[in-house]
Amino acid sequence: MRRSIFSACVSAGLIVGLAGCTTPISPKTYDCSARVSVPEVGDRMVIASKDGQDVAVRLNGVTADCHNKKGMTVFNIGAGLKLSRDLQQRSDAQHVDVPFIAALLDGDDNIVGHNSFGYSMAFGSNIDVLYPLNRFKLRVPEGGRVVLSLITERIETQ
Repeated sequence: MRRSIFSACVSAGLIVGLAGCTTPISPKTYDCSARVSVPEVGDRMVIASKDGQDVAVRLNGVTADCHNKKGMTVFNIGAGLKLSRDLQQRSDAQHVDVPFIAALLDGDDNIVGHNSFGYSMAFGSNIDVLYPLNRFKLRVPEGGRVVLSLITERIETQ
C-alpha cells in the first residue's frame, strides 16, 4: 500500500514538473518560403540518365521553414521536382542524378557561400514521370536568403 501511494506521488510530481517546463524542445519555426528564390534560367533542365536517356527536370514548387540559431537562420527547404522522360526513346529502368546549387546570401545580398548537392532517383520500367520531394537544410546569416538552381552536373564548392 505504501509503495502504491509513493508511486502515485512520484508520478504526480513528475507530471506537474514536466507540465511546468517552459523551455521548448524544438525551436520556433516560421515560414520563410519568400526568402528562397529560383531564377527562371535555373528552374528547368534536361539532363542525361546514367545510360544516356534525356530526362526533363523542373522545379515544381519550393517551400521553406526557418528558425534562428546563434546569429544564423536555418532553412529547412522542400523542393518538389517533376522528372519526365520519353518512353519511346527508352522504357527500361533508369537511374538519374539531379544536381542543385545554392547561393547563400546575407541580409545585404552579399554572397557568403555556395553549396552544391544532388539527389539520386530512379524511373521504374515503363514509368515516364516522377514527382519527388527533396528536403535539405541550409544556413545563412540572420536576415539572409537562398538562391536555388538546378544545374547540369554537381560541382565541388568550398
